[in-house]
Amino acid sequence: MAGRPKFEPTDQHRQAVVLMVGSGSFTHDEMALVIGCDAKTLRRAFRQELDTGVAKLNAKVVQTMFQMATSGNHPGMTAMWLKCRLRWREPTTDHRFVDAQGKDRPFLLSDADQLIAASDAADAAG
Repeated sequence: MAGRPKFEPTDQHRQAVVLMVGSGSFTHDEMALVIGCDAKTLRRAFRQELDTGVAKLNAKVVQTMFQMATSGNHPGMTAMWLKCRLRWREPTTDHRFVDAQGKDRPFLLSDADQLIAASDAADAAG
């Protein structure tokens, strides 16, 4: 009487396990179901993938992020890298201006032009 044939993992199986473990969304039972073995066999046949899958995928994402951040084609990724890695931050001061009607609003370049013109006119008059 012959038992079940021994499970032989393929490269495709290994890649699938790395992706599933790296996503953090699958239990061993679910991964085993997808691969076509039981959970005990999964743990035996894919020990390295189960142990290193998260780190491998994180490294790949960081590599892609770095390439995007340094390419000059993805300024948003460059900004994210600077904020996350170098702790850069957005300016927190908001330059405000109270206009002639007493309304508090952001200070605009046109406001600066008007103030300079008024100051120049005052200097010329006086």
